[in-house]
Amino acid sequence: MTRSQRALLLAALRLALVVLLLAAGWAWWQHLREPDLRVDQRLRLRPGGTPMFLTAVPLDGGVRDAWRVPVDRPLRFSFTSPGPDAVLRFHESYLEGHPDVAVALQDAQGEPVIVWQQPASEARWVERRVPLPIRAGEPVVVEILARDGRGRPGLGAIHVADVVLESEGRAVDEAAVPVHTRVLLRDLLGDHTTRRHPAPATAESAVYGLAGPECVLLSRDEDLPLRFESVPAAGALRIVIHAARELDTASSAGGRVRVTDERLGQLADIPLDFAVETGGSVREVGLDIDLSDLAGGDLRARVSLEGGGNLFVGLREAFVTGPRSVSRRLFEPESGINVLLVAVDSLRPDRLGAYGYEYGQTPAIDALAERGVRYTRVISSSSDTRPAMASLLTGLSPLTHGLGGDARRTLSFRTATLAQSAAWAGFSTAYFGSSPELRGGFGLDRGFERFTTRGLPAGTLVDETLDWLENHRGFEWFCTVHLGDPSFPHEIVTEEGYVPIAAVDPEFIERLRAIDSRPGAAEAVAAELGMLYDVEVARVDRAVGRLVAWLRVNRLLENTLIMVVGTHGEEFFEHGGRLHGRTLNEEVVRVPLVVAGPGVPRRQVVDTPSELLDATWLLGRLGRIVAHSMMQGRLPEPFGALPGREPVAFSVLLPNGVADAPWETVGRHDRWLYRVDHRADRVSLFDLVDDPGMTVDLAVPGASGLVQGERGLELDSMKRVVADWYRSAIVAAPAWAVPLVQRP
Repeated sequence: MTRSQRALLLAALRLALVVLLLAAGWAWWQHLREPDLRVDQRLRLRPGGTPMFLTAVPLDGGVRDAWRVPVDRPLRFSFTSPGPDAVLRFHESYLEGHPDVAVALQDAQGEPVIVWQQPASEARWVERRVPLPIRAGEPVVVEILARDGRGRPGLGAIHVADVVLESEGRAVDEAAVPVHTRVLLRDLLGDHTTRRHPAPATAESAVYGLAGPECVLLSRDEDLPLRFESVPAAGALRIVIHAARELDTASSAGGRVRVTDERLGQLADIPLDFAVETGGSVREVGLDIDLSDLAGGDLRARVSLEGGGNLFVGLREAFVTGPRSVSRRLFEPESGINVLLVAVDSLRPDRLGAYGYEYGQTPAIDALAERGVRYTRVISSSSDTRPAMASLLTGLSPLTHGLGGDARRTLSFRTATLAQSAAWAGFSTAYFGSSPELRGGFGLDRGFERFTTRGLPAGTLVDETLDWLENHRGFEWFCTVHLGDPSFPHEIVTEEGYVPIAAVDPEFIERLRAIDSRPGAAEAVAAELGMLYDVEVARVDRAVGRLVAWLRVNRLLENTLIMVVGTHGEEFFEHGGRLHGRTLNEEVVRVPLVVAGPGVPRRQVVDTPSELLDATWLLGRLGRIVAHSMMQGRLPEPFGALPGREPVAFSVLLPNGVADAPWETVGRHDRWLYRVDHRADRVSLFDLVDDPGMTVDLAVPGASGLVQGERGLELDSMKRVVADWYRSAIVAAPAWAVPLVQRP
């Protein structure tokens, strides 16, 4: 072989090696962008044909990874059928055009034959189940495609998610797909040498003599640089701008903050307007800036201030977030654990059989109380759904996490949820809720692979939950079911096997008659609250029973930590009103809490006062989930309470639609209840032993103008405790961010 021939051969080998490396890189990249789907833990499904990538599609109050299937490109799967009675399951929707969604099988000549076709679902996810006429062991090519009603390619595109093949009733959904989470990669202000400045006092902090949050002050003379190396794919820059004027300033003020990058140019333009007629003294604006165009490169951004005379303008948060994939943990019967959290709105403990209600028909919850621990004096963090659920999922008080009646606020990315901690640990995670208060997530959807909020009754919602559990029973999971059936209005719907019993208390009727003296009015309301409410509570109990029965049939009951907890109660005219979210009286903040499962002693009753944040501690400790470091609750009895320490439970209400009422506060001692009404600038003290109905305010001064004796000492003590709690909550508070600007 001549020298020239050897050189040509060597060049050919080098070229082949380069092509091989490129092909391997392409296959690896495809694997990352198009996660495998396993069926029956054996069969892998991967879209074939023209490359198609998963994208995040926000629908139904949550985000799903889905394929966008245009009219000219079907989503194609090739596999060998693992068994008989094959059913193709998937979720579909469309956002453009008016296409049909169809399923086709390729014939022997490679031509698609339509076996099923229906109009696609507009702007909502709908699950489809399509039986496939195939035999076990048969090679199959299945296509999901967009069509019109006449069999020709239609307009627009469809989105397809959660593709699963069932055979003989078995399936494992996305077995090979890792858990996708979003994590904080770097706090850009944490590395900054610029000194932090306390902002002027806000309306909240001024009440307690505290300054506002600490920020990096933005100057009109010098830009603030933000640097980050090697931006990941799907990275985002999260910033929060805090602007304030002095509380007594009556003049208009304004300015704007710009965020620019050397490569991308302007990333955000944030106007700050403090016109006199608009009122208010603080603007806090949070935004997420998409950094996908900088993937693999460096972020070289600058934050500049224009105008802003007579304003304090500071940068409160600035950090880069990015996606992370964590391998799912397979369930091992000897050591595995699952977590099932059932949260129920408007659930009063005094309407459950386990808590002594003689008319209650709640056998499932009562049985859980028998095989676990029942807490009798649990105080919720709020009497409204959104702040209470946020406290349950974060372990923080509403004053710290900032979610209340203002629908513009979202959870700070600095605040980790239990679902995020569970996802980082490898749990499969899902949330199924019926409360409209959490539609849109408000940041509480972070960490949940599936987040569904739909106005469904408990039975239907549990159907979806059981379907998800069936597909994930091979893995450890953290599943939250949030039921709103007992909330007003109370529907006249009975279920098979339930016989409603009207529990009408004569004293209750007389109390109602004093409010409404019209003939029959008191009796009608008493029947509604005595019967229809119980029907809805029984409906919740039946749903809990179905979940427990599924766990028992699948031999998962002994490995599953189950918590049933109320988010808040409901007022039945004990203090002249009804519903919830307006006061912090006992009937709207006292909730049931039942815990059963591995590590939980049986048949124990805890009467020591505790708070909803303690339930978060329990979920973290017993569920082996790393809880957030800022958790403000404690591990309650019998697991970790210190002997001799009397706990004090606090509640904060951020009411929805109540003008000029930032919050109301309750300090709860074993005997005393201390309440601060910020609307009326008034404090109250009640003796819960001698006056459980809280009818006599002991904080009202006597003839001397002072509250004396034991009452006076207790009042002073509770004032100090609540003031210390406020101070710690405000100092620890992450930013309350308002999603105002988002780059497409």
